[in-house]
Amino acid sequence: MNELGVRRLLGEALLPRAEVNTADTTVGAATLTAAAVVGGVITRSGSTAAYTDTTPTAAATADAMPRFAEINQSWLLKIKNTVAFAETLAAGTGWTLSGILIVPPLSMGLFLVTYTAAGTFTC
Repeated sequence: MNELGVRRLLGEALLPRAEVNTADTTVGAATLTAAAVVGGVITRSGSTAAYTDTTPTAAATADAMPRFAEINQSWLLKIKNTVAFAETLAAGTGWTLSGILIVPPLSMGLFLVTYTAAGTFTC
């Protein structure tokens, strides 16, 4: 049995990897990088008013995932909003977003990202 088979047998549903914190100091709206989303932690600063960040394309996100990633794997994405203004998330190509998509000022949003099909993610 290969490594992936062992992971399935053990019921590991989350991507096994260390989290990487990516700082984004863009003033205003930004497109989040695929590496930042896959890294699992984004610290957002710089904005001087409410802003909207867009997820990267699903294709870019899939390319940034570890080699052993497979359909239906999930991971937690933490977005820390360090400014006094709300952040809204918008869907990039191939993404479906649902639930509460606003990270309040000076707060953290916690999102479950799932690789649902080739070229498709949900959050």
